[in-house]
Amino acid sequence: PWEDTCLRFISENPEQPDLWLCLGQVFEKQHKQREAFTTYGQVLTLDPNNSEAYARQGRLFCEFGQYTSAQTACQRALDLDPENSLAHAYLGIAYSYLGNNEEARKHAQIAEAAGLNMMSVWKKVGQ
Repeated sequence: PWEDTCLRFISENPEQPDLWLCLGQVFEKQHKQREAFTTYGQVLTLDPNNSEAYARQGRLFCEFGQYTSAQTACQRALDLDPENSLAHAYLGIAYSYLGNNEEARKHAQIAEAAGLNMMSVWKKVGQ
């Protein structure tokens, strides 16, 4: 239903990155991570400066266990929008897996201050 609605709107407005971003979020909610990842790539094709798409790709890279790629995507998101809390959250997670505990804590604190639950980082690196 939501996916069909998004696809209908996108077919009528294929150059709208925000519609693609919404479709990616729908895919994520449906646990279709690969489809979401591809959709966020489409957002970045249309809008190479879309911080949210980079942050969401960073989130998916973390889910895929690709922490170096997550770090790169989240850092790009933060270069574009230093206030992107999702990028801070997943950059913190990526750093915790890459063994950079200081950076992991720094980004986790920023994300937590924005209201995100960063327990996964705290369990891994301590507070």
